[in-house]
Amino acid sequence: MPDSLDEAIALMRYSDFLSKMTVIVNKVDMYMSFVVLPLSLVILLLSAVSVPKSLTRTFCLHMSVQCLLASVYYMGTEIYKEIYTRNYSIVDDRYRKFADIWNSLLDPIRIVLKCFLSSSYLFFGTLTVVISYLGYCFPFGFQRLTKNRFIVALVIFSIYVLSLSSSLLRYTPMFFRFFDDLDSVSRHSFIIHKVANLIMRLSCYIIMLFAYGKSLHEIVVTFLRKSSLNSSSKEAYWTNLKAILIYCTAPNLLAAITIASDICDFVVEYYKDVSTGRTMGSWFVYRAVELELFASATINLRFCISFVTALIGLRDYRNGLIRSVHVLFRCCIPKNVRGRVRATPVQSVSLNVMTSHE
Repeated sequence: MPDSLDEAIALMRYSDFLSKMTVIVNKVDMYMSFVVLPLSLVILLLSAVSVPKSLTRTFCLHMSVQCLLASVYYMGTEIYKEIYTRNYSIVDDRYRKFADIWNSLLDPIRIVLKCFLSSSYLFFGTLTVVISYLGYCFPFGFQRLTKNRFIVALVIFSIYVLSLSSSLLRYTPMFFRFFDDLDSVSRHSFIIHKVANLIMRLSCYIIMLFAYGKSLHEIVVTFLRKSSLNSSSKEAYWTNLKAILIYCTAPNLLAAITIASDICDFVVEYYKDVSTGRTMGSWFVYRAVELELFASATINLRFCISFVTALIGLRDYRNGLIRSVHVLFRCCIPKNVRGRVRATPVQSVSLNVMTSHE
Protein backbone atom coordinates (compact mmCIF):
# COMPACT_ATOMS: atom_id res chain seq x y z
CA MET A 1 0.00 0.00 0.00
CA PRO A 2 2.73 2.57 0.80
CA ASP A 3 4.37 1.82 -2.50
CA SER A 4 1.14 2.48 -4.34
CA LEU A 5 0.61 5.71 -2.41
CA ASP A 6 4.16 6.89 -3.12
CA GLU A 7 3.73 6.02 -6.77
CA ALA A 8 0.46 7.94 -6.94
CA ILE A 9 2.05 11.00 -5.30
CA ALA A 10 5.01 10.82 -7.68
CA LEU A 11 2.64 10.55 -10.64
CA MET A 12 0.66 13.58 -9.47
CA ARG A 13 3.85 15.61 -9.10
CA TYR A 14 5.02 14.53 -12.52
CA SER A 15 1.66 15.44 -14.07
CA ASP A 16 1.92 18.88 -12.47
CA PHE A 17 5.45 19.21 -13.85
CA LEU A 18 4.28 18.27 -17.36
CA SER A 19 1.45 20.79 -17.14
CA LYS A 20 3.89 23.56 -16.27
CA MET A 21 6.27 22.44 -19.00
CA THR A 22 3.42 22.46 -21.52
CA VAL A 23 2.61 26.06 -20.62
CA ILE A 24 6.27 27.06 -20.98
CA VAL A 25 6.59 25.23 -24.32
CA ASN A 26 3.50 26.96 -25.68
CA LYS A 27 4.83 30.35 -24.56
CA VAL A 28 8.21 29.75 -26.22
CA ASP A 29 6.48 28.61 -29.38
CA MET A 30 4.28 31.70 -29.37
CA TYR A 31 7.25 34.05 -28.98
CA MET A 32 9.15 32.26 -31.74
CA SER A 33 6.15 32.82 -34.03
CA PHE A 34 6.75 36.56 -33.73
CA VAL A 35 10.31 35.95 -34.97
CA VAL A 36 9.33 33.56 -37.77
CA LEU A 37 6.67 35.93 -39.13
CA PRO A 38 9.02 38.79 -40.22
CA LEU A 39 11.72 36.36 -41.35
CA SER A 40 9.30 34.43 -43.56
CA LEU A 41 7.93 37.71 -44.92
CA VAL A 42 11.45 38.88 -45.85
CA ILE A 43 12.23 35.54 -47.53
CA LEU A 44 8.94 35.68 -49.42
CA LEU A 45 9.52 39.23 -50.68
CA LEU A 46 13.11 38.52 -51.71
CA SER A 47 12.03 35.34 -53.51
CA ALA A 48 9.32 37.18 -55.40
CA VAL A 49 11.28 40.32 -56.31
CA SER A 50 15.03 39.95 -56.12
CA VAL A 51 16.21 36.33 -56.09
CA PRO A 52 16.43 34.54 -59.47
CA LYS A 53 14.73 31.20 -60.06
CA SER A 54 16.69 28.48 -58.32
CA LEU A 55 16.52 25.29 -56.34
CA THR A 56 17.17 27.10 -53.07
CA ARG A 57 14.57 29.71 -54.00
CA THR A 58 11.99 26.95 -54.45
CA PHE A 59 12.70 25.49 -51.01
CA CYS A 60 12.78 28.86 -49.23
CA LEU A 61 9.72 30.22 -51.04
CA HIS A 62 7.45 27.28 -50.24
CA MET A 63 8.57 27.11 -46.62
CA SER A 64 8.20 30.87 -46.14
CA VAL A 65 4.62 30.81 -47.47
CA GLN A 66 3.70 27.97 -45.13
CA CYS A 67 5.39 29.59 -42.12
CA LEU A 68 3.77 32.94 -42.84
CA LEU A 69 0.28 31.43 -42.96
CA ALA A 70 0.92 29.27 -39.90
CA SER A 71 2.27 32.19 -37.87
CA VAL A 72 -0.69 34.40 -38.80
CA TYR A 73 -3.11 31.61 -37.88
CA TYR A 74 -1.36 30.88 -34.59
CA MET A 75 -1.21 34.51 -33.48
CA GLY A 76 -4.78 35.04 -34.64
CA THR A 77 -6.02 32.11 -32.56
CA GLU A 78 -4.13 33.35 -29.50
CA ILE A 79 -5.71 36.80 -29.86
CA TYR A 80 -9.14 35.26 -30.43
CA LYS A 81 -8.84 33.03 -27.37
CA GLU A 82 -7.73 35.98 -25.25
CA ILE A 83 -10.73 38.06 -26.36
CA TYR A 84 -13.06 35.07 -26.06
CA THR A 85 -11.91 34.33 -22.50
CA ARG A 86 -12.31 37.93 -21.36
CA ASN A 87 -15.73 38.42 -22.97
CA TYR A 88 -17.15 34.96 -22.23
CA SER A 89 -19.45 36.24 -19.49
CA ILE A 90 -21.16 38.73 -21.81
CA VAL A 91 -21.57 36.39 -24.78
CA ASP A 92 -25.16 35.68 -25.69
CA ASP A 93 -26.23 32.14 -24.74
CA ARG A 94 -27.41 31.56 -28.30
CA TYR A 95 -23.88 31.95 -29.62
CA ARG A 96 -21.98 30.49 -26.68
CA LYS A 97 -22.39 26.87 -27.78
CA PHE A 98 -21.12 27.66 -31.27
CA ALA A 99 -18.23 29.64 -29.78
CA ASP A 100 -17.33 26.73 -27.49
CA ILE A 101 -17.21 24.30 -30.41
CA TRP A 102 -15.12 26.65 -32.53
CA ASN A 103 -12.77 27.39 -29.64
CA SER A 104 -12.22 23.67 -29.03
CA LEU A 105 -11.32 23.17 -32.71
CA LEU A 106 -8.57 25.79 -32.75
CA ASP A 107 -5.95 23.76 -30.89
CA PRO A 108 -6.37 20.52 -32.92
CA ILE A 109 -6.10 22.50 -36.16
CA ARG A 110 -2.98 24.26 -34.88
CA ILE A 111 -1.40 20.93 -33.86
CA VAL A 112 -2.02 19.40 -37.29
CA LEU A 113 -0.75 22.57 -38.97
CA LYS A 114 2.50 22.43 -36.99
CA CYS A 115 2.91 18.77 -37.91
CA PHE A 116 2.29 19.68 -41.55
CA LEU A 117 5.05 22.31 -41.36
CA SER A 118 7.41 19.81 -39.77
CA SER A 119 6.66 17.24 -42.49
CA SER A 120 7.07 19.79 -45.29
CA TYR A 121 10.39 20.86 -43.79
CA LEU A 122 11.62 17.27 -43.88
CA PHE A 123 10.32 16.41 -47.36
CA PHE A 124 11.38 19.65 -49.04
CA GLY A 125 14.79 19.47 -47.35
CA THR A 126 15.29 15.93 -48.63
CA LEU A 127 14.21 16.94 -52.11
CA THR A 128 16.66 19.86 -52.12
CA VAL A 129 19.64 17.72 -51.14
CA VAL A 130 18.78 14.88 -53.53
CA ILE A 131 18.25 17.22 -56.48
CA SER A 132 21.51 19.05 -55.76
CA TYR A 133 23.38 15.75 -55.87
CA LEU A 134 21.62 14.52 -59.02
CA GLY A 135 22.22 17.86 -60.71
CA TYR A 136 25.95 17.51 -60.09
CA CYS A 137 26.18 13.85 -61.20
CA PHE A 138 23.89 14.11 -64.24
CA PRO A 139 23.82 17.81 -65.22
CA PHE A 140 22.53 17.55 -68.80
CA GLY A 141 19.95 14.81 -68.26
CA PHE A 142 18.76 16.47 -65.08
CA GLN A 143 18.41 19.83 -66.81
CA ARG A 144 16.30 18.35 -69.61
CA LEU A 145 14.12 16.49 -67.13
CA THR A 146 13.36 19.48 -64.92
CA LYS A 147 12.43 21.70 -67.85
CA ASN A 148 9.18 19.75 -68.03
CA ARG A 149 6.70 21.86 -66.05
CA PHE A 150 4.34 18.93 -65.58
CA ILE A 151 7.05 16.98 -63.76
CA VAL A 152 7.87 20.03 -61.66
CA ALA A 153 4.21 20.48 -60.71
CA LEU A 154 3.83 16.78 -59.95
CA VAL A 155 6.86 16.75 -57.63
CA ILE A 156 5.71 19.82 -55.68
CA PHE A 157 2.16 18.48 -55.43
CA SER A 158 3.45 15.12 -54.22
CA ILE A 159 5.43 16.83 -51.45
CA TYR A 160 2.30 18.55 -50.18
CA VAL A 161 0.26 15.34 -50.38
CA LEU A 162 2.92 13.44 -48.43
CA SER A 163 3.08 16.18 -45.81
CA LEU A 164 -0.69 16.25 -45.35
CA SER A 165 -0.91 12.45 -45.25
CA SER A 166 1.82 12.26 -42.63
CA SER A 167 0.07 14.84 -40.45
CA LEU A 168 -3.31 13.12 -40.66
CA LEU A 169 -1.81 9.70 -39.97
CA ARG A 170 -0.09 10.96 -36.85
CA TYR A 171 -3.10 12.73 -35.37
CA THR A 172 -5.92 10.40 -36.42
CA PRO A 173 -6.54 9.30 -32.79
CA MET A 174 -6.88 12.91 -31.70
CA PHE A 175 -9.77 13.55 -34.10
CA PHE A 176 -11.53 10.31 -33.18
CA ARG A 177 -11.31 11.25 -29.51
CA PHE A 178 -12.48 14.77 -30.31
CA PHE A 179 -15.64 13.53 -32.02
CA ASP A 180 -16.18 10.73 -29.46
CA ASP A 181 -16.13 8.14 -32.22
CA LEU A 182 -13.74 5.68 -30.57
CA ASP A 183 -16.12 2.73 -30.93
CA SER A 184 -15.81 2.78 -34.73
CA VAL A 185 -12.09 2.08 -34.77
CA SER A 186 -9.86 -0.30 -32.87
CA ARG A 187 -6.72 0.51 -30.94
CA HIS A 188 -4.67 -1.48 -33.46
CA SER A 189 -5.78 0.91 -36.21
CA PHE A 190 -4.26 3.80 -34.28
CA ILE A 191 -1.01 1.88 -33.93
CA ILE A 192 -0.99 1.13 -37.67
CA HIS A 193 -1.44 4.83 -38.45
CA LYS A 194 1.49 5.73 -36.21
CA VAL A 195 3.71 3.05 -37.74
CA ALA A 196 2.83 4.16 -41.28
CA ASN A 197 3.71 7.75 -40.46
CA LEU A 198 6.97 6.70 -38.80
CA ILE A 199 8.00 4.56 -41.78
CA MET A 200 7.19 7.38 -44.20
CA ARG A 201 9.26 9.98 -42.38
CA LEU A 202 12.10 7.66 -41.44
CA SER A 203 12.47 6.50 -45.06
CA CYS A 204 12.60 10.12 -46.20
CA TYR A 205 15.25 10.98 -43.63
CA ILE A 206 17.37 7.95 -44.57
CA ILE A 207 17.25 9.06 -48.21
CA MET A 208 18.39 12.53 -47.18
CA LEU A 209 21.30 11.12 -45.14
CA PHE A 210 22.30 8.89 -48.05
CA ALA A 211 22.30 11.87 -50.42
CA TYR A 212 24.37 13.84 -47.90
CA GLY A 213 26.88 11.02 -47.66
CA LYS A 214 27.22 10.72 -51.44
CA SER A 215 27.55 14.49 -51.82
CA LEU A 216 30.23 14.74 -49.15
CA HIS A 217 32.07 11.86 -50.80
CA GLU A 218 32.07 13.71 -54.14
CA ILE A 219 33.34 16.88 -52.49
CA VAL A 220 36.14 15.11 -50.62
CA VAL A 221 37.24 13.15 -53.70
CA THR A 222 37.29 16.27 -55.86
CA PHE A 223 39.37 18.21 -53.34
CA LEU A 224 41.82 15.38 -52.65
CA ARG A 225 42.39 14.58 -56.31
CA LYS A 226 42.28 18.25 -57.26
CA SER A 227 40.45 17.16 -60.37
CA SER A 228 39.09 19.77 -62.74
CA LEU A 229 35.43 19.82 -63.65
CA ASN A 230 34.61 18.75 -67.18
CA SER A 231 32.32 21.62 -68.14
CA SER A 232 31.12 25.01 -67.01
CA SER A 233 27.68 23.51 -66.44
CA LYS A 234 29.02 20.90 -64.05
CA GLU A 235 31.15 23.54 -62.34
CA ALA A 236 28.03 25.59 -61.71
CA TYR A 237 26.25 22.55 -60.30
CA TRP A 238 29.32 21.92 -58.16
CA THR A 239 29.10 25.43 -56.69
CA ASN A 240 25.41 24.95 -55.96
CA LEU A 241 26.05 21.56 -54.33
CA LYS A 242 28.65 23.02 -51.97
CA ALA A 243 26.36 25.90 -51.05
CA ILE A 244 23.48 23.54 -50.25
CA LEU A 245 25.65 21.29 -48.10
CA ILE A 246 27.51 24.05 -46.26
CA TYR A 247 24.59 26.32 -45.46
CA CYS A 248 21.66 23.89 -45.21
CA THR A 249 23.21 20.95 -43.37
CA ALA A 250 22.54 22.19 -39.83
CA PRO A 251 18.83 22.99 -40.39
CA ASN A 252 18.24 19.71 -42.20
CA LEU A 253 20.00 17.67 -39.53
CA LEU A 254 17.73 19.32 -36.98
CA ALA A 255 14.94 17.45 -38.73
CA ALA A 256 16.17 14.41 -36.78
CA ILE A 257 14.15 15.85 -33.90
CA THR A 258 11.06 15.18 -36.01
CA ILE A 259 11.95 11.49 -36.31
CA ALA A 260 12.61 11.24 -32.57
CA SER A 261 9.26 12.89 -31.93
CA ASP A 262 7.50 10.36 -34.17
CA ILE A 263 9.11 7.48 -32.31
CA CYS A 264 8.04 8.97 -28.98
CA ASP A 265 4.54 9.56 -30.33
CA PHE A 266 4.31 5.88 -31.27
CA VAL A 267 5.50 4.82 -27.79
CA VAL A 268 2.98 7.08 -26.06
CA GLU A 269 0.13 5.83 -28.25
CA TYR A 270 1.12 2.21 -27.66
CA TYR A 271 0.76 2.65 -23.88
CA LYS A 272 -2.37 4.76 -24.10
CA ASP A 273 -5.79 3.61 -23.00
CA VAL A 274 -7.92 4.10 -26.12
CA SER A 275 -11.13 4.66 -24.17
CA THR A 276 -9.81 7.41 -21.89
CA GLY A 277 -6.86 8.81 -23.83
CA ARG A 278 -4.65 8.52 -20.75
CA THR A 279 -1.11 7.22 -21.03
CA MET A 280 -0.04 4.43 -18.71
CA GLY A 281 3.53 3.30 -18.78
CA SER A 282 7.00 3.37 -17.34
CA TRP A 283 9.80 5.89 -16.98
CA PHE A 284 10.57 5.54 -20.71
CA VAL A 285 7.05 6.62 -21.65
CA TYR A 286 7.32 9.75 -19.52
CA ARG A 287 10.65 10.63 -21.16
CA ALA A 288 8.93 10.18 -24.52
CA VAL A 289 6.28 12.71 -23.52
CA GLU A 290 8.99 15.18 -22.54
CA LEU A 291 10.78 14.74 -25.88
CA GLU A 292 7.51 15.30 -27.73
CA LEU A 293 7.08 18.61 -25.91
CA PHE A 294 10.64 19.59 -26.78
CA ALA A 295 10.13 18.69 -30.44
CA SER A 296 6.95 20.75 -30.55
CA ALA A 297 8.78 23.76 -29.12
CA THR A 298 11.62 23.58 -31.65
CA ILE A 299 9.61 23.65 -34.88
CA ASN A 300 9.65 27.44 -35.13
CA LEU A 301 13.26 27.47 -33.94
CA ARG A 302 14.23 25.26 -36.88
CA PHE A 303 12.56 27.64 -39.30
CA CYS A 304 14.34 30.59 -37.73
CA ILE A 305 17.69 28.84 -38.23
CA SER A 306 16.79 27.97 -41.83
CA PHE A 307 15.73 31.50 -42.76
CA VAL A 308 18.67 33.19 -41.05
CA THR A 309 20.99 30.69 -42.75
CA ALA A 310 19.44 31.48 -46.12
CA LEU A 311 19.76 35.24 -45.63
CA ILE A 312 23.39 35.02 -44.52
CA GLY A 313 24.79 31.98 -46.29
CA LEU A 314 23.05 31.71 -49.65
CA ARG A 315 24.50 34.15 -52.16
CA ASP A 316 21.28 35.03 -53.96
CA TYR A 317 19.44 35.90 -50.76
CA ARG A 318 22.42 37.67 -49.22
CA ASN A 319 22.87 39.87 -52.28
CA GLY A 320 19.15 40.45 -52.57
CA LEU A 321 19.00 41.53 -48.93
CA ILE A 322 21.93 43.91 -49.40
CA ARG A 323 20.31 45.44 -52.47
CA SER A 324 17.03 45.83 -50.60
CA VAL A 325 18.76 47.53 -47.69
CA HIS A 326 20.52 49.82 -50.17
CA VAL A 327 17.22 50.82 -51.73
CA LEU A 328 15.60 51.44 -48.36
CA PHE A 329 18.39 53.31 -46.64
CA ARG A 330 20.41 54.64 -49.60
CA CYS A 331 23.68 53.32 -48.25
CA CYS A 332 26.80 52.28 -50.18
CA ILE A 333 27.19 48.68 -51.25
CA PRO A 334 30.08 46.85 -52.98
CA LYS A 335 30.10 46.85 -56.76
CA ASN A 336 30.11 43.08 -56.99
CA VAL A 337 26.60 42.82 -55.56
CA ARG A 338 24.97 45.45 -57.76
CA GLY A 339 22.43 44.35 -60.28
CA ARG A 340 20.60 41.07 -60.54
CA VAL A 341 22.71 37.98 -59.91
CA ARG A 342 22.93 35.60 -62.83
CA ALA A 343 21.54 32.19 -61.95
CA THR A 344 23.53 28.96 -62.21
CA PRO A 345 22.18 26.09 -64.34
CA VAL A 346 20.48 24.60 -61.29
CA GLN A 347 19.08 28.01 -60.53
CA SER A 348 17.77 28.43 -64.05
CA VAL A 349 15.69 25.29 -63.64
CA SER A 350 12.76 26.26 -61.49
CA LEU A 351 10.90 23.73 -59.46
CA ASN A 352 8.52 26.42 -58.35
CA VAL A 353 4.94 25.90 -59.46
CA MET A 354 3.92 29.24 -58.04
CA THR A 355 5.92 31.10 -60.71
CA SER A 356 4.85 28.97 -63.67
CA HIS A 357 2.84 31.88 -65.07
CA GLU A 358 5.97 33.96 -65.54
